[in-house]
Amino acid sequence: KDLPACLRKEALPISVAALRQEHTVKLKHRWTKRWRQSPRSRHFGAIDKSAPSTKF
Repeated sequence: KDLPACLRKEALPISVAALRQEHTVKLKHRWTKRWRQSPRSRHFGAIDKSAPSTKF
């Protein structure tokens, strides 16, 4: 009742920045899953246990 009528009926719009951030998080999780299933990750894991890294 405190909100204007236009905001009571519909959900609030999502900002572009929030959409990009959500997409980046989903993409990173998907990439990490694929990397762990890759045969190369096993070989690389013997060299660097911290892979995949978020740093360059």
